[in-house]
Amino acid sequence: MKKLFLLLLVGSIFTITSCNKSSGGNSDGLSSITIAALQNPIVYGIGEFTFRVQGNDNVTYTSSSTIYVDGTAITGNTFDPPTAGTYEVYAKRDGLTSSPITVTADAVSL
Repeated sequence: MKKLFLLLLVGSIFTITSCNKSSGGNSDGLSSITIAALQNPIVYGIGEFTFRVQGNDNVTYTSSSTIYVDGTAITGNTFDPPTAGTYEVYAKRDGLTSSPITVTADAVSL
């Protein structure tokens, strides 16, 4: 009985220690993310924006992030603007939100 109690005690201590994280942030260790447009500006009607989300650990998290353009979530990491103009873009991943960036779709000059 003492051996069983000792085994349970050691297992409990191991479990509590391994689950306790002293660092802030997410379970994967991230404390911040940033978003970047791979091309900016673009010409409206000719190009589209492609975005990349990167963590403070220099790992790319684009596929596991949600990207927002003017407050609306988009599907994937590309955005084909409906009109010429500027758009505010940010990303969210596991409770983290990037600082917003502004991208511009220029009108075609004739």
